[in-house]
Amino acid sequence: MKKAKSSILYAIVLMFVASLGLGGFALFRVLQPSGNYINEIPQAEVESRYGIHFTQVAMTADGGLVDIRYTVISNETAMATMMDGTNNPVLIASNGLKVSTETTMTHKIEHEVGRTYWMLYYNTKNALRPGSVIDVQIGDLLIENVKVQ
Repeated sequence: MKKAKSSILYAIVLMFVASLGLGGFALFRVLQPSGNYINEIPQAEVESRYGIHFTQVAMTADGGLVDIRYTVISNETAMATMMDGTNNPVLIASNGLKVSTETTMTHKIEHEVGRTYWMLYYNTKNALRPGSVIDVQIGDLLIENVKVQ
């Protein structure tokens, strides 16, 4: 009889712990900030003004670097935009912290239409994390509600 009671108690405790875990996961999913990955956001103005289409904003190197990827749409515009150092994208976290740099780790080659290139930024003050929703500013153009991968 004692063994049956302890088995029932064990089952009740196990169900309680499982329901807490499931409830926590559901709450985590509900409270996640809304936003879209950059490749899901229309970028017609970015493409026409800067000759590129962003394809990824993601964390790498255990969160120490931010990897920005873009595909070249127009070679002349992309070269002027990405190589002069004045229009580097600025990543703005929801708390206002900015991740930017004057000198990024980029390819130092001629851009080719249709190819994808990368830029690496230091994640200053750990401003960004996977799942963060940020704004990306390039020049005077702002892309809002971008989810970091």
